[in-house]
Amino acid sequence: MNMKKNLLLGFLVVLAFSFYGCAKDITDENTDNGTDATAKWASLNSGIHSDLTSIYFINATSGFAVSDAGDILKTTDGGKVWTGISVNTGVWYTNVHFTSATTGYISGFNGIILKTVDGGTSWTTLSTGTLAHLNSVCFTDSLNGYAVGGNLMDEGGAIIKTTDGGKSWTSISNTTTSWLYSVTFTDPVNGYAVGQKGTIIKTTDAGLSWTPITVDTLDNFVSVRFIDKNTGYAVGGRSTNDVGVILKTVNAGATWISIYTRTRVVTSICFLNSTVGYATSYDAALNGTILKTIDGGTTWKTDATDLKGGYLSSLYFTGANNGYAVGSGGVMFKYGE
Repeated sequence: MNMKKNLLLGFLVVLAFSFYGCAKDITDENTDNGTDATAKWASLNSGIHSDLTSIYFINATSGFAVSDAGDILKTTDGGKVWTGISVNTGVWYTNVHFTSATTGYISGFNGIILKTVDGGTSWTTLSTGTLAHLNSVCFTDSLNGYAVGGNLMDEGGAIIKTTDGGKSWTSISNTTTSWLYSVTFTDPVNGYAVGQKGTIIKTTDAGLSWTPITVDTLDNFVSVRFIDKNTGYAVGGRSTNDVGVILKTVNAGATWISIYTRTRVVTSICFLNSTVGYATSYDAALNGTILKTIDGGTTWKTDATDLKGGYLSSLYFTGANNGYAVGSGGVMFKYGE
């Protein structure tokens, strides 16, 4: 089990996260279907060297990023300066997600979920009732939320649910034997989770039960996003064959079309509208690569490559010409004019 554990932990480095991790329905306001052709990706200074695993903005200027070393960073000036917030858990954080400007959650290893109710100034450790490694957290409203991950003891998937804003959590049993890396909901009752070996599962009853969706691949999926109730994307790949994959559905997960990217594992995906989207990956030298589509994901072209310093793991846009990507070694990039 130790060998398998190490492989799983290594793959978790390229986690990407839930539907709420990027802006959506951004109005076309410039050229190129809602993006400015003069905009580009530029390096930011995060101030740390640990691997950044997730980034989330609550408005155009205030955002948060978390790392595998238990770092919580906050900016209030659009990423120019990042300040560390001291929460001494020593746990690998995997995902940050806010339900409002003041209330947010961070998931992590060993069953950790943190909550803030003051805009990230202070964080409280919640009692989740599990020691599973929680890789993604997602809320459909202020009370109802979900976290997914994997159990080291039985090496199976884990899903927990809260209906009281995180005060208490219930474990959903018998969902999948595969580790889960990402969860998203399109409305209060319909949701999706993805994970190892081509695992895609769906709920239509607010997470009480989950049904497997069969796809013809053994690729590991690390992120799932939907832009409406029917259209969604699952991304991932296998580092062993150096090929990234993006799956797309237009019928609420009933069937999926496979799109290969000619990059390594695709780690996150974010759509600005129904046609324009971005995805993060990395090249053979493990340098960050950012892909772009302007046709709803049918084709993808390189928007930025050779972003030296490490691979990218998470992506967030606050507007058509304002985006962020983070990754290994504390690397951070901003898209803008």
